Amino acid sequence: MFRAQHLIAAAGESLSAVPNDLTPFLLILGFFFVVGIGGLFVALVIRGSPQARGVRNILGERLLWRPESSSWEPLFDAPFRWLAIRGSNPATIQAALGLRNPKPCSWEEGMHWALDHRLFISPSVNGWILVMGSDLPDPADDPDRSYHFLTRMSRELGEVQFFSMNRMFSHHAWVMLERGRVRRAYAHAGETLWNEGEATEAEKGLRIITYDYCQAPAKSFFSHIDPLGAATEKVAALAARWSVDPTTVDFRRLRGHHGISGRFPSRFP
Repeated sequence: MFRAQHLIAAAGESLSAVPNDLTPFLLILGFFFVVGIGGLFVALVIRGSPQARGVRNILGERLLWRPESSSWEPLFDAPFRWLAIRGSNPATIQAALGLRNPKPCSWEEGMHWALDHRLFISPSVNGWILVMGSDLPDPADDPDRSYHFLTRMSRELGEVQFFSMNRMFSHHAWVMLERGRVRRAYAHAGETLWNEGEATEAEKGLRIITYDYCQAPAKSFFSHIDPLGAATEKVAALAARWSVDPTTVDFRRLRGHHGISGRFPSRFP
């Protein structure tokens, strides 16, 4: 009898000890739960901030644009500098550019080579031919060189458009020319470098904020929106309204239609 009572008492003591043994584990689990919720809240708060955008851009500099409305996932990153030229004959544009070592290529090959200091002249897309590549003159480097390059191309080829976007630094530019005359031009790289002509209806429709020379963006401590970054993000959408957004072209439909790849001349004539 005494032994049975002793066993019952020992069992009771063991059961009462179970919660005490679980206490450290539950405390640790609760700690990590609170930390996880806090981290999620902080991530949601800073998601749209310029600092967060800069970190994402540094981690993926070439992921310049991924249109949410695209019905397919592009195999190549979007070009960050390109021309849109109205026409249907890539050979004419090749001659105007004076490309070195030109050779025919598919869209996939041309986009790949465009990342390696070559220009890619695409087949005609809805009446427009695209010229893509980082070696195209950039207003951020030399606005005068860009002006002379674009006006010369437009005098030879007619209607020419230029687009540039650099998400890491929020640099952006767009230019519309016809027969050598600038109809609209805007370039911003830390400051306004080029602002010519009236803003187009497409710019107004997209609510793109632009600045005059020597005018700086207004700073607000109550907003996480970066107006320069927002303008950079809308370059491709503007291209879609003016002519063609190259990031939404389904190149699979262009198989069998070859473009041209070649090196940009060191000195454009």
